[in-house]
Amino acid sequence: MTKYRKIILALFLGLTFVSLAQAEDIPKELQVIKESYAKAQRQALDPLKEKYRMGLEQLLTKLTQEGDLDGALAVRVEIESLPTMEADPPGAVDGPVSGPRSKEELVKFLVGTSWALAVEPEISPAKKPRVMKFVDGDTVQMPWGEKVRWAPVSARTLRITHRDWTRAIAFAPDFRSFELWVLHDKKFVHGYRVERR
Repeated sequence: MTKYRKIILALFLGLTFVSLAQAEDIPKELQVIKESYAKAQRQALDPLKEKYRMGLEQLLTKLTQEGDLDGALAVRVEIESLPTMEADPPGAVDGPVSGPRSKEELVKFLVGTSWALAVEPEISPAKKPRVMKFVDGDTVQMPWGEKVRWAPVSARTLRITHRDWTRAIAFAPDFRSFELWVLHDKKFVHGYRVERR
């Protein structure tokens, strides 16, 4: 065993024993109080979170029916940033866990990436999936090959426009997929789930 490996092993073992000792230093009564506090916090906040979520969903429906793209996307981003009540650990922080935090970061994140429709029941497995590619900071190549303009609306949403149609994109909190919204009869309706390739 080399000198460096011995040093690394010694540091690893030392840190392991220190963390175990710290875990044992917490009095059992403190652990019980912390668990009781977390349970009471969940019981108090879960009804408020659910009421907030329902209000947001109603607003999303209203704005979508009215054709207010920017408003609907903002509400959708807020809904997706809410943590699920079942998964909330004590001290959980609302909001996206990772990914771009500004319009500029979203542009950098997307340039050069390709995205494919998650489910395409009308396409046989022998055919290639339909792919969108973000060519540069304002151009996206659509699945049919045409290049069109895109622009960020927020750190998690963007709009694609071309002559007589508009699409809107709202990213999932993990930025591994997004929902592609389609304008139909002056209303934005949910269209497709798209995943990164």
